[in-house]
Amino acid sequence: MNKYSVSLKTTYQQSHQLYNYFYKGRKDQNKKRFERNLISDITDSAFIYGSDIEIRPCGYYKLAQSYVFKSIQKILLKKLNQSRYEITVFGELDKVAMNTVGVDFGIVNLITLSDGTKYKFPTKTKQMIQHYRKEPDKGTKNTLIDMLDKEAESLAYKTYFEYAYVCIEDLGKLDVLDEFPKADYHFHHLFWNQYTDYLRHIFIKNPDKGLKYIDPFMTSQICSHCGKRSMKELKNRIFTCHHCKHSIDRDVNAALNIRNRGLQQIAA
Repeated sequence: MNKYSVSLKTTYQQSHQLYNYFYKGRKDQNKKRFERNLISDITDSAFIYGSDIEIRPCGYYKLAQSYVFKSIQKILLKKLNQSRYEITVFGELDKVAMNTVGVDFGIVNLITLSDGTKYKFPTKTKQMIQHYRKEPDKGTKNTLIDMLDKEAESLAYKTYFEYAYVCIEDLGKLDVLDEFPKADYHFHHLFWNQYTDYLRHIFIKNPDKGLKYIDPFMTSQICSHCGKRSMKELKNRIFTCHHCKHSIDRDVNAALNIRNRGLQQIAA
């Protein structure tokens, strides 16, 4: 078994929740040092989901780094100071899952990765889109197409170099108006078409890695934690499961479901 230590991201209120449940009243407290470096075994209370950790009964917390474990022997919670905590996990990483990413296509964000990374249009691209809406001339159109193409190519290569397997929704070619689009989602559609084209060409040349196409059905309505269905309207950007109460960003939840389906394909 290997040892992995990672910082726990907590608010002031969350820090006190952990302190009150795991440390308050302990005999090994040192009041002068505000109980620094105290360690609690939370193996039976903690559950890790990528960059999220559930510590019962305190709730969900963010880890400074994303992990996927094949097996876990022990999880320790260490209090570093008044507001900082560290998690130490003794276990074995799932190397395939760690090298696999799910990519969710969105309207708010261009794409969201299952590790929580989100990409939006750069400021210059946004400014060019606004300029085109005011003055839809041919020169601005061609400049904007080039900018979208470069952004798609850059993100496609970045995704390829960081992961061995990339799982994307099988959406086919998204609709774009015959004349150059003006609505926000049309620009997102154009970017997605270019991004997936680059991914396909890159992975064809590199058989050691894999590009997986995933059925997008219900990826945003199924809990990535328990696998049960919880219907949400598009305006709800936080996904809270009705069954297990797991709360997570809606797009990240969808990306995790895409990755999990891709892992099933890889294992088959």
